[in-house]
Amino acid sequence: MLGMKSVTRLFKFLSLAFLVFQTSSFGNAQESNKPVSSADLQFTAGQSASRIPFERVGNFVYLRARVNDSEPLWFLLDTGATASYFDAERAKALGLGQDDFTKGVSLDFPGVKLLNQKFSPQRLGFWVYNGHAADGLLGYDFISRFVVEIDYVNNTVSLHEPKSYKYSGSGEVIPLTLLEDDSGGKVPLVRVKIMQQGRAALEGKFIADTAVRSAVSFNTPFVDANKLLQSAGQTIQVPLGAGAMVRESKQSIGRVPNIQFGRFTFKKPVAIYFQDKLI
Repeated sequence: MLGMKSVTRLFKFLSLAFLVFQTSSFGNAQESNKPVSSADLQFTAGQSASRIPFERVGNFVYLRARVNDSEPLWFLLDTGATASYFDAERAKALGLGQDDFTKGVSLDFPGVKLLNQKFSPQRLGFWVYNGHAADGLLGYDFISRFVVEIDYVNNTVSLHEPKSYKYSGSGEVIPLTLLEDDSGGKVPLVRVKIMQQGRAALEGKFIADTAVRSAVSFNTPFVDANKLLQSAGQTIQVPLGAGAMVRESKQSIGRVPNIQFGRFTFKKPVAIYFQDKLI
């Protein structure tokens, strides 16, 4: 799993200009004067909502939006989530119900509004570990509606209508493979080469995830099958909190010599070596 951003309609492309390594952003998408509008999506003007400010905690991107005309609430943008979630207590306070799904929810961001959205109420406790309020989580069903640009330098997100979007910039476009779960939600996979000290390089497909604390995370089967801890060098044991989605666990954290994808190489990124047999 990689901590990075996705550029998507159905996660169509991944641009290295938007990784957590903080480089420059794409050029602007082409605009028309007529705003795009559909039964559940309304842009205020043109075909994009540009430069929506966000707050960043580590690699995490937090956006503000109004829910059914509420006060602004905080949402974590998570490309590794196959669905969107809303905090159960907050949903109750807003009168959204406590069923398996809250339906008919509107999300109002600067420059764009989504209508009739569906969220799964969950107890979202990861704010304890990040130190930032989180009323909801925006996953695949939200992200797949747009081409999403994340500018980590200026802390802004731009949401573009996919059909009219054209990329212009110096970044590299890297194809993604979509991994679908039983519910129909998807996460994007990118092929990565992992360099090891004194051993042959490894290749694999990793989830491109904006809500991961480290640069790269190896799941337990990959760690065991490739004996990664034997060549990892110095590591430390750190408890990792995961809020409502996954239980807290203690894992090994270290560095790998470098990772490569496309024409880019990133030296000595921080890596998590999961050893929990439930991962």
